[in-house]
Amino acid sequence: MDEVKGYLEYDGDIYKIQSVEQLQEFMNNLEEEFEEFDESYIENEDDYYNEWDDYGTSGEKYGYYNGYSDDVIDDAFDGCPEATWNVD
Repeated sequence: MDEVKGYLEYDGDIYKIQSVEQLQEFMNNLEEEFEEFDESYIENEDDYYNEWDDYGTSGEKYGYYNGYSDDVIDDAFDGCPEATWNVD
């Protein structure tokens, strides 16, 4: 099976694929792009900040009332720490 007739859409572009070799070349190029992206991500990992990294780490507002963080009390209990009294 050396002949393939089809189209591939990638990153907004449409590619006409007519042979197995052409498909293999396309896939190899994708692999190279992925490796370049992956390496650049590792180099810049220290510059990346995720706001969820700090979620649930503060007890300043409610003093870890019943063991719950300020974020959990604000989000799950609508800012009412007393609402945590009967949660198992």
